[in-house]
Amino acid sequence: MMYFCETNKTHDEHLTINGKLFQLLRGLYPTHVIHCYMSLSHWNQLDGVIEGDSNVRFFETRVIEPMQGDKIRWIRKIVLECLTILKIVRKAAKQGVGLIFFSSMSPFANYFIQVLLKYFVTKDVKVIVTLHGELQLLKSTNQKMVDKLYAACLRKALRVNLSNRRFLVLNELIKGNLVKNGIAEHSAILEIPHPYGKRYEIPLKRDANRQGRTVFGHIGTAKLAKNSHLFFDLADKNAKNVKSGCAVFLISGQVFGEMRPFQNAYVEFGQTLSFVEATAYVERCLMMDYAIFMYTDDQYGMISSGAIMDAIAFGIPIIGFKNAYLTYLFNLCHAKPGVLCEGYEDMADCVRRLIESDDGCYPHYLAGMKELQTYFSFERIQHQFNVQVSHFFG
Repeated sequence: MMYFCETNKTHDEHLTINGKLFQLLRGLYPTHVIHCYMSLSHWNQLDGVIEGDSNVRFFETRVIEPMQGDKIRWIRKIVLECLTILKIVRKAAKQGVGLIFFSSMSPFANYFIQVLLKYFVTKDVKVIVTLHGELQLLKSTNQKMVDKLYAACLRKALRVNLSNRRFLVLNELIKGNLVKNGIAEHSAILEIPHPYGKRYEIPLKRDANRQGRTVFGHIGTAKLAKNSHLFFDLADKNAKNVKSGCAVFLISGQVFGEMRPFQNAYVEFGQTLSFVEATAYVERCLMMDYAIFMYTDDQYGMISSGAIMDAIAFGIPIIGFKNAYLTYLFNLCHAKPGVLCEGYEDMADCVRRLIESDDGCYPHYLAGMKELQTYFSFERIQHQFNVQVSHFFG
């Protein structure tokens, strides 16, 4: 028996990645019984992935949905998460569960489970904890007090190597950074490429019906940590072409409130401060000719971007800053899957050129995206996952 747990997210947060993580676990152990512990709202979204598997049982778990600026609610959420983890681990120990897989966890809860496993739980209970964007806190500067506390919790959790716990990261560069900087031991970290969602067929040329205009997309949430304000500036620089219908600038995900000072009439996005529904998100992504990424290593060096993986899934050529991860992706390809830019001005020049005259390289970029789809195929990731988890069990 195994447990698959999401004690941190609700509704469709992390829906795609959690669905894929569940499929990886089921692919490794196809006949095992899996107990799923998560909120009802998340289970209802994830249930389509389960597809009526009779060996899967759902146990409703209360998870408090955070509200921006509500500190008391955040404290209650973290306390409840830790109490839930305590109950799950104690139950697993009593039932002789072979593996508890956590698809995400807050930094404080990560430290809490480390103490729990080290001092109070039998070594027979094995745990895998998936790490996401919280790892960027380890590199960030000028942090708020709460971020400093989170970073301290993560460091303490990562530096203690337990025989019955492994961390899972979604990028080999992230594992390399953690090990190189002495934050974690090599044996404590499992790594797989970030799985993407549904794979879309990539045409080998631009749709003839879309000739005459170019759609530049911002995939995922728009916030300062992604330099999303520059996307609005990019649209403003090309306002004339937007007005004439030659260019479209489109955001597929949620636009955070911190973007209000930068908004203008030249960027299309849903007028909402909440998460964008999956169908609307997909529709917007499918409209895009290029996906623009303005991440720097300081902002996203320890994060495996789900938005970039969505660009790969949809087959949208990339225009991005030359950071470590995009450079790594481009180096995987014989045909470059887009354009890497030295900085913002270089990107602005690139976008202007693409609007004013097609560079003739679009089929080349599409071929590169097809290569990335193959490299990040689920079958390949499943094999990597199976080998590492099997080694964890000896």
